[in-house]
Amino acid sequence: MEFGTRAGAVVIAAALLFFALKFHKSSNPKGKKLGTAFALIAGLATLAAVVGDWMGTLSDFWASVVVALLIVAVGTITVDWAMDKRPDKPAFWAAYALPVLLAVGVLQIPAVGNQIGDGGKQVAEQMSKVGK
Repeated sequence: MEFGTRAGAVVIAAALLFFALKFHKSSNPKGKKLGTAFALIAGLATLAAVVGDWMGTLSDFWASVVVALLIVAVGTITVDWAMDKRPDKPAFWAAYALPVLLAVGVLQIPAVGNQIGDGGKQVAEQMSKVGK
């Protein structure tokens, strides 16, 4: 994607995010929900601007950070919207970040799974040495 297209996506994402913030700041509970939904749409527009070939080559550390942030975002949205029925500011920002975290984080889950598996093997090796 060329620079002009990415820059246009950033401008659209910023406009959508501004619109989402206006809704979310309203005192009406429906406005908060609508604002959070628009934050998700703004996040999708941001995704078009920032995601590229680089996302498949993240280092192991950053892959783990993105997967952790993905877990936090999904948990925040689930608790604030599904359980509380009130999407507050953390749910708003989690909804905005969710598309990018999903796009980058889902690709990194196998790498993080391998890291966890390697850690489990090391613990098992150490435990077997202790038993001798």
